[in-house]
Amino acid sequence: MYSDYAKMLGDRQDFNMKKKKNNSNLLFIAIAAILVVIFFVSVFFIKYYIDHYGSGNGIVTRYQTELYELPKNANEYQIDIYEELAKTCNKIEDLNVEGGLEEIASLVVKSFIADHFTWSNKRGSYDVGGLDYVYGPQFLNIQAQARNYYYYDLDILLDQYGKENLPTVVDINIVQSNHIQEKFHYEYEEYDYGINDYVTKEVDFDYYTIGATWEYQSETSYDETKLPDRGLFMVINRNGRLEIAFYHEDYLIIGD
Repeated sequence: MYSDYAKMLGDRQDFNMKKKKNNSNLLFIAIAAILVVIFFVSVFFIKYYIDHYGSGNGIVTRYQTELYELPKNANEYQIDIYEELAKTCNKIEDLNVEGGLEEIASLVVKSFIADHFTWSNKRGSYDVGGLDYVYGPQFLNIQAQARNYYYYDLDILLDQYGKENLPTVVDINIVQSNHIQEKFHYEYEEYDYGINDYVTKEVDFDYYTIGATWEYQSETSYDETKLPDRGLFMVINRNGRLEIAFYHEDYLIIGD
């Protein structure tokens, strides 16, 4: 009888040991699964950050500026313009001044044109270029304008021609650069959480008008003559950062 009890006790101990071992294995598997999930989530967010906020997708430039970001899909011409913009910005100690910044305003317009009107490095109609150089409250308006007009058929054109056969801006000429004495007055709606309603905000900016013409790479199967090749741009100085508030493509008056 004693031996039967001892055997039963031993079996129970073996069962408890196996149970503990199984529990340990389950715990190990659970911890491993959590670590794998954390790893992939971390990779996803790191990639998202680099793609959306990184400086030029790892492109190394000779000059950098904290004021503007190089697009992650920038081509060689865009890199050249960005480096010139960064170098020029770094020369000036205080950019929050009235007048005297025509060169930077012109380079901001060049940066916008080179990215916005180039299709060969875009992924689709949603991938609107040049928006980093746009005044914040006008961001959605300019983005919507581009999607409804210049970028409207880009998805179809990418399938039809392929990226390499779509237009690339290769040369930009600034033909007008004027500092305007009067201020640009802008009104916009902003939500006030204190009163739970929208209020009208008013701001005044020092600004420049920049006229430009540009050319596209001609060795493509797409007829680039159908595309805009000139425009007039309004560049405001928002606390030392020059940004495009409005532009009119295919509209330019040269001369007096």
